[in-house]
Amino acid sequence: MSVYVGLSLTLCNPTNFMLFVFLIFYLYMVWDMIRTYEYKKGGAPDKTVQELSNRESINYFFVAVIYTLFLLIVTLESVVVTAILLIAVATVQVVYRITKMKTYFK
Repeated sequence: MSVYVGLSLTLCNPTNFMLFVFLIFYLYMVWDMIRTYEYKKGGAPDKTVQELSNRESINYFFVAVIYTLFLLIVTLESVVVTAILLIAVATVQVVYRITKMKTYFK
């Protein structure tokens, strides 16, 4: 019962919701780092380790962006500014992935 009440309080309050989303991304990043370390320790091929390292750095970027958005939402509390920031972050991610793909195919 207390889990249900805690979850409903978390999902109803936007500040708590952003903190909850940040926590999920952070836990995923830590899990991915542990998995990358296990691959490196297990003697995986260099290409696999390189791909995992690239994904790890993207996860760091996502967590930093989400945390920044969380702080801006708390301080500004404006839906329009948040939407503009999310569009800007999505644009940066698309450009980043396109340049990453170009370096892979050279």
